[in-house]
Amino acid sequence: MHTLPSDTIGLQKAVDVLRSGYTIAHATETCYGLACDATNKEAVERLFFIKKRNPHKLVSILVESIDQAKQYIEWNENIERLTTVYWPGAVSIIGIKKSEAKIFVSPIVDANAISIRCSSHPTAQALVRGLGKPIVTSSANISDSPETYSIVQILDEFEDQLNLPALILDDGTLPPNKPSTIVDCTGNKLQIIRQGDVKIDIL
Repeated sequence: MHTLPSDTIGLQKAVDVLRSGYTIAHATETCYGLACDATNKEAVERLFFIKKRNPHKLVSILVESIDQAKQYIEWNENIERLTTVYWPGAVSIIGIKKSEAKIFVSPIVDANAISIRCSSHPTAQALVRGLGKPIVTSSANISDSPETYSIVQILDEFEDQLNLPALILDDGTLPPNKPSTIVDCTGNKLQIIRQGDVKIDIL
């Protein structure tokens, strides 16, 4: 498990790792997260294995922009309103996955609805932009363990594990923040699934 600063060289190496189907750890606006190519099922399986995550529990994906999100979920007026106001930022949208979309949020579940977000963190943005595809995002920890906010915490978390992220991008110690606010936009009425630091006031 290598560690590199999130400079130009580190980001390029991280994108190469993602293209190769492996998992990296990187900073987001909430905490450090694990990421892989969300269009590569084997990569998603590897991430779940590293995290020891129940394969029936879905993960979210990060996109570069609203335009990219429209390639993967069915767009509607509610999603347009939310993303226009709160993206990029710590607001995840649950939308109906397009039938033709090649995206994986579980190794075994063919999800009809997926959680999608456009991160405001420059490292996360650079990774998605560099890969040219959405990336899976899930907190950089073993499932049911606390979120990690520093490289030291990540190294401690995975110290005794045989399966590790291939690379960690170092953005220093992050301020402890709540996870993203999750809004279900699959029905006619918006529903807050999880309340984070971002308060939604256009429901």
